[in-house]
Amino acid sequence: MAARIECDIGNHDYFIPINEQVALINEQSVTALLDDSDKDIARRICEGSRTLFATLLLIRRPSDILNFLEEGVYDKHLPFTRIKNNLEFELNLQSGKPAQSTQGWDWSDREYFERYQWWMLAPVFEDLEHYDLYEKVLLPFTSLGDARIKIRGGGWSEVYQARVHPAHHKWSAVNNLESSGPLVAVKRLYESSEEEFKKEQSILRRLGAKNHPHLIKLLSTFRQGGKWNLIFPFADCNLRTYWDSHPIPAFEVETIKWTLDQIIGLASAIYHIHDFRLEYRQKDVSVAGLTLRVQEQERVYGRHGDLKPENILWFKESPNINARGILQITDFGLGRFHGRVSRSNVNPSSVYASPTYEAPELKLSRPVSRAYDMWSLGCVFLEFLTWLLMGAKAIEDFADCRGEPSNISDDGSITFSDDNFFTITDQGQGGKVRAGVITWVESLHAHENCSGLIHELLDCVMDGLIVIDASRRFKAGQLVRNLKSLKQKADSNEDFMMRPAPYQVEPPSPPDSPGSRPQFLLAQYY
Repeated sequence: MAARIECDIGNHDYFIPINEQVALINEQSVTALLDDSDKDIARRICEGSRTLFATLLLIRRPSDILNFLEEGVYDKHLPFTRIKNNLEFELNLQSGKPAQSTQGWDWSDREYFERYQWWMLAPVFEDLEHYDLYEKVLLPFTSLGDARIKIRGGGWSEVYQARVHPAHHKWSAVNNLESSGPLVAVKRLYESSEEEFKKEQSILRRLGAKNHPHLIKLLSTFRQGGKWNLIFPFADCNLRTYWDSHPIPAFEVETIKWTLDQIIGLASAIYHIHDFRLEYRQKDVSVAGLTLRVQEQERVYGRHGDLKPENILWFKESPNINARGILQITDFGLGRFHGRVSRSNVNPSSVYASPTYEAPELKLSRPVSRAYDMWSLGCVFLEFLTWLLMGAKAIEDFADCRGEPSNISDDGSITFSDDNFFTITDQGQGGKVRAGVITWVESLHAHENCSGLIHELLDCVMDGLIVIDASRRFKAGQLVRNLKSLKQKADSNEDFMMRPAPYQVEPPSPPDSPGSRPQFLLAQYY
């Protein structure tokens, strides 16, 4: 009993960790408990009946193990199931046959055996394995105390934090620095068919095999109580929270290098998703009054569909990474492939009022492609560079600067205001990048710390990502090449990376003249 640990999930029953079972049930202890010098019996018990023997010990019937061995019943036949509506608490094997060795027991012994066997059956999770668990199986999740948090809940799923007992996992991708076991994030799907789950599982497994440092890694999956669950490493926070917790970043070499490395890493991760060929064809989805149509030639390629700072996680500690941590993209792979679908079933008070990072083609009723992600990535990068130059508060100011009607018709009528990066025009037939976005980017160019590197990053985003015409946006591979070229330039020329070279604003032209946008002069940084 002293070896039992309270499970921190569900009804808070107990489990006995597998390492404790191994330590307590060995050939020497079995021989002593059975008062039997037959070492072959002890060996057989330790090789194939340790869990069964441990359960018999708890109900003070250790010698009954000999009856089970004679019956040919071992650990692999557990759990025994109770015959429903049977007051005698008779037990069956998984095959449905009666457990003959329990027939002569008092009903209370059978009841206690049925209860205590679950203490021994907590799973040991291994890399990318799936587990179909009985409802009574106890998960090897130990106490988090006051540190427990529910990470996120929505219409399709919830994500909660758990700590896995160190003896109950064999994951190679977990940074298990704590002797109490690794923290994980468990994503429980509320409404998902087996087909949908297996699609997501397959995508996550195959992408995980690429071992990309900026893609979240699936650890294991399980089904219990009719719910599908996915287990991931637990992140310290998401990118939004990271910005808020580092409100004024130090403008120094290491900060610039880390930011550039993360931007390149995220772009590379998207390239891996976009280069991924699906084992099924994506279908069109209608939701919330809009139809997401996928370009025919794009139906077999991966696409994230909901890139935003909340879906980019920050890990403080992980093997072989920058001391400042690493960013990883999450929430990809789901067969629905679009955040608007999940948002449609969420209480509106719990999410942002508008889908800020959506690309314009959805509202323009144009087929979507992998270029959709490139727009969203551009939005995130603009916020990243805003944080780098001006701090976290400025990201909110940027949203305010973008705020304007989302749809302007020919007669001047408007729909509600939001903080999108574009506005729909021409009665839904066209679109334009919002003036607030252009003005904000110009203010970044003019910032006192803006260097040659940051100028070129901003140009890369505005010329290749924040582009209304999806066909003119950079493809992910092209973006990665451009960013790596900038990194080579920065590594070989620290002045390019660090030396302030703000654009200088010339007096604006009269409002009605052709060149009414502010004009800039670039200071020399070479």
